[in-house]
Amino acid sequence: MPGRTPTEAYFQFIEPMQRALNFVAVGRLLLGRPYGRSTGGHLIDTSFNDGKPTLLDSDKNGRLLLRAACRCRVDHEPNAIDPYHCRLVGYSHGLLGADGKELLAFHWNANAIGNERSYPHLHIGAPISGSSTLLPGRLH
Repeated sequence: MPGRTPTEAYFQFIEPMQRALNFVAVGRLLLGRPYGRSTGGHLIDTSFNDGKPTLLDSDKNGRLLLRAACRCRVDHEPNAIDPYHCRLVGYSHGLLGADGKELLAFHWNANAIGNERSYPHLHIGAPISGSSTLLPGRLH
């Protein structure tokens, strides 16, 4: 998302995510410290409710918690009308059961190194694999 300043570009970027999250849970996307620099610009970590698992606004599927975080990069393009642009470069989102055990986790890190996965991927937690009794017939 473009902006006249790095801060404006960042807030233009996270505002639609904040609106979407508020459809399913109560909380705020919180700006973390700038993470450092990459080849393109400054990296910024952002998390929903400071990374704490947050109760989803639904009682149809039992008690589920959400954990959401993303990493974005603010790039400077000096010849543009709005010279700062914020782009997503990674995320880590998860659904947890009432006991805090991870059910599903969605990860992506564009800047992965070594044998890390640099593409979006899903982890299926032990509570829903095998012969789990969690949400029988409703989580498939």
